[in-house]
Amino acid sequence: MTPKEKAKELVYKMYVKYEPKIDDKGGIYYFNMSIEVAKQSALICVDEILKQHKKIIVSHNITAYKSKEDFNNNLTDIQNQLDSYVLSKDSYWEQVKQEINNL
Repeated sequence: MTPKEKAKELVYKMYVKYEPKIDDKGGIYYFNMSIEVAKQSALICVDEILKQHKKIIVSHNITAYKSKEDFNNNLTDIQNQLDSYVLSKDSYWEQVKQEINNL
């Protein structure tokens, strides 16, 4: 999914539109969230993804090694792989943020 498609999907998921309702006095009212509020909600989601992403990857990389010594012996390689992966994924989510702002 392209960053633009993901941006549209997230904003749409955050957008709340209620059907007409009748209040206790018999009046009809509508509640529609503004698109700006939906965009802000989607941006909050993306920011949370970016914050948590590195923590999840570090945890996964640590559990892939048989022992603490094995992990320590491969620390440079682990860090290089992690940095490369996080940068590529962060770049995607940063592009999604930009696309949300462009909507």
